[in-house]
Amino acid sequence: MDHRCTGKRRIAVIGLTLLSLICTGMAVMHFEMGLSWVDSAFYTVTTLATVGFEAPPNLTWGSKIFLVFLIIVGFGVMAYSIGEITRFFIEDQMLTLLGRRRNRMLSNVKDHWIICGLGRVGSQVAEQFFEEGIPFVALERDENSVISAVEGGWLVLNRNATEERALEEAGITRAKGLIATLSSDPDNVYVVLCARALNKNLRIIARANDNQSSSALYRAGADKVINPLVAGAHTMANVATRPKAAEAMQDLIHTTRRLNLEFDKVVISDDSPVVGMTLAQADLRRSLDVLVLAIRRDTVTRYNPPGDYVLDGGDELLVLCLKDHMKDLRRLLTGQV
Repeated sequence: MDHRCTGKRRIAVIGLTLLSLICTGMAVMHFEMGLSWVDSAFYTVTTLATVGFEAPPNLTWGSKIFLVFLIIVGFGVMAYSIGEITRFFIEDQMLTLLGRRRNRMLSNVKDHWIICGLGRVGSQVAEQFFEEGIPFVALERDENSVISAVEGGWLVLNRNATEERALEEAGITRAKGLIATLSSDPDNVYVVLCARALNKNLRIIARANDNQSSSALYRAGADKVINPLVAGAHTMANVATRPKAAEAMQDLIHTTRRLNLEFDKVVISDDSPVVGMTLAQADLRRSLDVLVLAIRRDTVTRYNPPGDYVLDGGDELLVLCLKDHMKDLRRLLTGQV
């Protein structure tokens, strides 16, 4: 988005409009009123500037009508010109400062998410991330959407997400994950391909509009593909057929947000100190206030595991704990303590 270039075009249009008015006024005063070119230029400029010198001599009724028209048009154009010129220079300085601030933020951001596209889906994702304090950088081509997002305090780049350079500017090598929410499935496939090539460890979630595109996105490197239409249909069906369960799940989500809790899956590494311990011996609930909801080992999932369940490397734990404790839990289970 080149605001400076747009501002220069506005200034050029204003200049041409003023020049046209001056030339028109000079021509009428010279040929219709019989004034010299110097006097025509003088009276035209003073009329447009509404300075208030005496009127030209020997005015006819037609000349008076023209001068009234020139004063009205000139006053409007001059007022608009002053406002646009002031806006141009102030906006240029503000954009320069904002651009420097944005560049500093982009250079410092890490472990963030990149949201590709701020359409109906992407804007909802960004809004939820913003409310939960999850760092993210959004890529959006539409200038109006970018302006609205910036006004809302989001970190946004007016770039095409299908370009590798745009992903690099968004810090993809330092990012935690990427969400491709573009309206075009081929564009999402290309974004996923580029993102996976630039960061092998990136978690990628992509939007798809049909099953064929879902398969293509998985092959391109997406970790999870979601069809908003299908997901919305499932939600509506659940609300219709199991209203109490759907309401309870919604209440659970709101409760976890209010209490700053987080659901997540963590895989135990072979060198974790909890390997060989039972759940009771690991004492995750007392030390980190962690609730282990289920443990998946190979293809078997054990829900509500008992205290004598022996932990082993490769076990995947579904846990509920405070967000502040999740990092410590990961360090413990991955052997980074």
